[in-house]
Amino acid sequence: VLVLSEMTRTPKMNANDGKDHWPHGTAMAFGGGVRGGRSYGGTNDLMESLAMDLASGELSDKGMLCRYEHLAAGALSLLGGDPEQWFPGITPFTAWNA
Repeated sequence: VLVLSEMTRTPKMNANDGKDHWPHGTAMAFGGGVRGGRSYGGTNDLMESLAMDLASGELSDKGMLCRYEHLAAGALSLLGGDPEQWFPGITPFTAWNA
């Protein structure tokens, strides 16, 4: 099971006492093949995502931001599919089954 949102909101209120769109989010995965009890990635003081190694989930200056297409390619890979067929050139997030 993969739970995520295609849109998130800023952590702070804007000048109109509302929230704006925010390209940073969280996801939750569980089920067969997913190694449980772990969290991956991280944020800075502004709650912005930090670069990570998509194979290990560890923060890394040489890594990349984990985007929705990385999660989708990783989910397809976890299910035994070929992510390159549907997400050409996208590095799948595979840390959840490492």
